[in-house]
Amino acid sequence: MAGCNKVYRQITADDLARLEQRLTLQPKGVGGSILEHVAGRDTGHISAAMTKEATKRFSSGNGLIEIDVKKAIQGGAKFIDHNNVLQAVERGGNLVDRRNAKQALEVLFKGEIPFDAIKIIG
Repeated sequence: MAGCNKVYRQITADDLARLEQRLTLQPKGVGGSILEHVAGRDTGHISAAMTKEATKRFSSGNGLIEIDVKKAIQGGAKFIDHNNVLQAVERGGNLVDRRNAKQALEVLFKGEIPFDAIKIIG
């Protein structure tokens, strides 16, 4: 998606602990497909959303971050835009997975997100 410069993520307690130490955000797992990630499995991906509003249903009370996509890519993360997430889910996901990915305006990062690409905003 052209022009997607900033994306947003409700952070977990683990994310918050890492950010307080100025460390990268890390995925919960290694490997795995986009579809497996959207279905809730631990993969090498990290979820984010295109808008702040789309993250609200995932709030765990630990905070909201803004991720600079360009800085994340420069730091080694691979960005997977919303259209690519939807295509992967349309090919093999069930109805719930497709609905969740659409409602969340989900984008993914494969790999770690560097600390300097992250700004805590809420």
